[in-house]
Amino acid sequence: TGNYNEKTSRQYTDLSLMTGDPVIGQDAIAFFQNMQISNLSGSYKKLLTSPRQLKHAVMGKIDRQIELAKAGKPSRIMLKMNSVTDLDLIAKLQEAGMAGVPVTMVVRGICCLLPGIPGQTENIRICSIVGRFLEHSRIYIFGPDEDMEMYISSADFMTRNTERRVEIAAPVTDPALRSRILAYFQSLLKDNQKRRELLPDGTYSPIDLGDGSPYDSQAVCIQKAEKDRFVPKPAPDGFMHRLRKRLKRRR
Repeated sequence: TGNYNEKTSRQYTDLSLMTGDPVIGQDAIAFFQNMQISNLSGSYKKLLTSPRQLKHAVMGKIDRQIELAKAGKPSRIMLKMNSVTDLDLIAKLQEAGMAGVPVTMVVRGICCLLPGIPGQTENIRICSIVGRFLEHSRIYIFGPDEDMEMYISSADFMTRNTERRVEIAAPVTDPALRSRILAYFQSLLKDNQKRRELLPDGTYSPIDLGDGSPYDSQAVCIQKAEKDRFVPKPAPDGFMHRLRKRLKRRR
């Protein structure tokens, strides 16, 4: 979902998933072939790419949630990213909020969409988390649990990402991974230490802890990472192991 490498991995939070989906694999092959010939208009079955398809596809998925809300059916939009400045997407999200779609956004940095304005963005909730690690993952969720589309992406909702750069959004279809990413998103919304709510006047307000206990979403991630850390088993002291040790001594 971003600058995922050995240097930034100590400073950023990112999502890194591997897939055996053959359709995504074929899309990836076609994508890199198109990059070799500077073809930005390639078509893909599952991947969304900018600068040609991603923005249009996202607008369509927001429109779908608007249709559901107008029909009185459950709808939902959940987004996590670094910045929101694309005027077309801002207008579409405002339209969704006015139609009754609950929109929840975690935007770490610049956000040109003001939530909570009566009659315009009162169904939109936006917060920011700035903590020990740089929140860097991008997550797009459209629809309620039973009819949910989920993507991880390299693209913020900025014009430079949606219209000027090559970016990718990939669908997450595995139920276990979807549940894990959704739980991560919901964990961010429970943060009462580093999370700040964006108010209609453009200021950010700390979360009122009230009678609840402190909850730091990044600290929770560290605890889970420590718990899930892979510890390799020691090699068995068998014939091949003894042979390798003997050969190593001879060298």
